Amino acid sequence: MKRVALLGGSFNPPHPGHFDMARIVHQTTGADEIWLLFSLNTEKDPADYAPLAHRMEMARLLASHYKDVPIVLSTFQEDMGVHITSDVLKAARDNHPDTEFIWVMGTDNLIGFHTWEEYDDILHSFPCLILRREPYTSDAMLSVTATKFPELRQPDAETLMKEGKGWLVLTNDPVNISSSGFLRDLRAGKRQFDGLLQEIADYSLAHGLYGMPPKTA
Repeated sequence: MKRVALLGGSFNPPHPGHFDMARIVHQTTGADEIWLLFSLNTEKDPADYAPLAHRMEMARLLASHYKDVPIVLSTFQEDMGVHITSDVLKAARDNHPDTEFIWVMGTDNLIGFHTWEEYDDILHSFPCLILRREPYTSDAMLSVTATKFPELRQPDAETLMKEGKGWLVLTNDPVNISSSGFLRDLRAGKRQFDGLLQEIADYSLAHGLYGMPPKTA
């Protein structure tokens, strides 16, 4: 079967950390594709978002630097009209019966995972790969999910894939870049950023995103 890893998020904006995570997932699981599932966070003000077309264009800029990773920029959630993670996974499986799906998230998500709708069904039905994000990992390992389902914690990625269910926290170098941190710096007037973040800053300013005045010639 084809193997696809799903990494969901608003990607508002996308940043190199998202793509570093995709690379780690690819190297760990050998997934044929890594889908970045673009969505809106319904708990946030829609006015805080850049339009989907701009978020995807910024992702394309970054993806051009990660040609070794089979990244797919996907609007599957919006296309199918599903936003609850359990519904997204079921819809993906129903629409692609020849594909094995892996759910990917960070340790920051594991902390509150027990509040997600049908979270236990996700753990029993799909392999869940969890990447370290600091300073969240310690709390994540003490979370309701981790303590309630120790029997579903897999020892390694190979076992996780073979079992087709459960959860595994990787020992990857932590991914510490955040969209919110970048936006905070940008709105505070910062204009010089490290590495590929500069491309995202330049694009955001050129198009007047995130409340920034459009750049004039």
